[in-house]
Amino acid sequence: PVAIRMLVALCKPGGDLLITADGNQSIYGAGFSWRRVHEDLRFRGRTGVLRKNYRSTKELAKAVASYLHGAEEDEEIRAEQEAVRSGPVPALVRLGEADERVGWLREAARRQRVGLGCLAVLVPSNQIGECLEITLCNRGLPATFMPSQEVKLETTEVKVLTFHAAKGLEFPVVAVAGLYPSGDFLAPLMEGAEQAEEKLALKRRVLYVAMGRAMRELRVFVPARHASPLLTGFDEQHWLVLEAQQVQVA
Repeated sequence: PVAIRMLVALCKPGGDLLITADGNQSIYGAGFSWRRVHEDLRFRGRTGVLRKNYRSTKELAKAVASYLHGAEEDEEIRAEQEAVRSGPVPALVRLGEADERVGWLREAARRQRVGLGCLAVLVPSNQIGECLEITLCNRGLPATFMPSQEVKLETTEVKVLTFHAAKGLEFPVVAVAGLYPSGDFLAPLMEGAEQAEEKLALKRRVLYVAMGRAMRELRVFVPARHASPLLTGFDEQHWLVLEAQQVQVA
């Protein structure tokens, strides 16, 4: 908000300020409104909507958007998008074993004809990322965990990043992992009903942003038989939902 107020003040009288945004990618707080930032940001009647999606496939865009259904959205800049490319249906895997992740990542790299450096594994926290780097390397898949301040896109290993560190980036192949039952991300919310609802909506947007980093293929690995409101909303109309015994044939 402070930076936007400064930009408005720097504009010459009668000049223009162009802002591009996706309200669903607000992952650092709830209740944000452009009008509350500055009284001159009156967008109604002065907006253009980018309706073509040239980055993600049609299947990915629909699946990720369907997961977000029910979370808060900024009415000022919400819009439906049309993807221009098609690809595999993203999958939710109720398993999360490291061997299955390694096998799928290697196969996806071959299918998409990309090197391992084009693959990303996104996780909730630094601690989980560091552990997963070791696990993947031990299973023969070169991987490097990169904290937010140390992201190096030119490396040739699989990139392990936190959800927040991956914001603004894109990768041909993405695996969302590390959603362990004992982790903080899936932990029950102990606040009052209103606060819990806000935090749940915020976490859903964080997971939405993480899944949206995928350009061609996406797989979300979740614990089997674990009930969490964050693991609901994977509509089988748009997601391929796999159990442990189905992974090998999928």
